[in-house]
Amino acid sequence: MFAQLNEESRVVTFFVEPPTNWDSVLAARVRGHFETFGLADLYLAQGAREMSNLQYILKRKVPSTIGDYLRNEAEGLAENSPNHWRTGTYQDLANSSWCISGGYTLGGQIEGGL
Repeated sequence: MFAQLNEESRVVTFFVEPPTNWDSVLAARVRGHFETFGLADLYLAQGAREMSNLQYILKRKVPSTIGDYLRNEAEGLAENSPNHWRTGTYQDLANSSWCISGGYTLGGQIEGGL
């Protein structure tokens, strides 16, 4: 599972992308599970709360430490919960030059999509 922050709308969306080495049946099952149980919407709501909390944390950090903070969070989450929505969120944010450079502080709050 993956997350993607839309910098313009400040909404984090979630999606699945099965590995290319999976057979088509398993890939279809994962996509079907994600769709059937409405996980994108569920994670969108949870992501909104996470992003609000994260904005508070990031505003209080020295700007040069934000990238390391996000990478450390992503690595720690991936070690214990590689398929969790929080892991995907932090992995995306850790790779976002916009977020690392302080985009989250410009023009309002980061939102998770509510």
